Amino acid sequence: MNQKEYGDVLSDVHVYSSYHLNPKSSCAVTRVRICIPSNAVNEPWKKRAVEHHYCNSDDTEPLAFKETRVTPRSLQLQNSENLQGNVMNKYVADGERADNGSDTPSLEVNVRGRKRVTVEVSHDEDGDLVLRRKKHQSQEDVLFLTIQHSLATGLDSVGEQIWNGAMLMADFIIHNKTVFKDQSLLELGAGTGVTSIVAAMYAHTVFCTDIGDNVLRIARDNCERNMSTYPGSHQILVREMDWFKDLSEGRAQSEFYLSESEQEVVKNIPILMAADVIYDIDATAAFFKTIKHLMSHPKEKSLYIALEKRLVFTVSDLDIASPGYEHFRECLDILQSHGNFNGPQFHCEQLSTTFPQYLNYNRSKYLELWKVTSRFPKT
Repeated sequence: MNQKEYGDVLSDVHVYSSYHLNPKSSCAVTRVRICIPSNAVNEPWKKRAVEHHYCNSDDTEPLAFKETRVTPRSLQLQNSENLQGNVMNKYVADGERADNGSDTPSLEVNVRGRKRVTVEVSHDEDGDLVLRRKKHQSQEDVLFLTIQHSLATGLDSVGEQIWNGAMLMADFIIHNKTVFKDQSLLELGAGTGVTSIVAAMYAHTVFCTDIGDNVLRIARDNCERNMSTYPGSHQILVREMDWFKDLSEGRAQSEFYLSESEQEVVKNIPILMAADVIYDIDATAAFFKTIKHLMSHPKEKSLYIALEKRLVFTVSDLDIASPGYEHFRECLDILQSHGNFNGPQFHCEQLSTTFPQYLNYNRSKYLELWKVTSRFPKT
């Protein structure tokens, strides 16, 4: 497979969020919006307003956009001194002005002819009326991640984009926070680092791994840019991991080198995850070889895989098929059939994806979540 044969591939995740094109590079920066239940976790950002800036790749000059987080369902109203003209007369026709003793004018309005309620009104900057309604207790907090990524890449650089599988995995982590709380976690094929950032809200240490200096720099910059979203005692380590090589064969001269001591830590991490890594036959085979090696070290481990079943028209079958997904299922069957007295037995199961959606993306019926567990025989 090569870029010339397949051309560019495009993810549509960014179309569900606000994004800004970086004028100095081919990258875009997207606001990934997360609505988290108020009792989800005691993140630092819940106790203070956090400003997120769209920055250039060198982080030296902020771009025009600036986003300040506010709690949902809250609205900052501007006081207005003049409530005159046709717009005001329209409301007076259905209600009466009420003197509430404040500087903000208000109206008493009949609701369906049964109930009279007082509604405070003011003008916005365009001269339109803004209604101050009864405040409701917020049930969720809104967080924006600032993620730099590519809009389109060749097949060999798809990790530089944001994919639906990463968003599904982030939802799963938030919904099952107790599973990840204070744990060490390894993400394979982390790409832009979205899932690792969300995981670090709960997990104490997250190894965010991928292959290629460019995608690893993107992941590192995104993790640093969003440090305010996870506790200061938690850490994300961006490291290189090549599935086609053994852990000990990493590039020692690379700034993302997985050191020998870190290799031993990775081998004993109890929770692994991977999102949208199933798209290429050879890469899938290398991925399963890697996880089999990592999960064969004593201590039961769990691997969570999020993927999107992609349908293509194949000339060989003259029909719609999903060869990448079919190969993935074959690899699962082979892995599950593996087992001996000295090694682990692997158990594979598909998980439900009916849990709440906290991120903004298209959760289609083609998105799936799988869990692989390694179990060692009792001695």
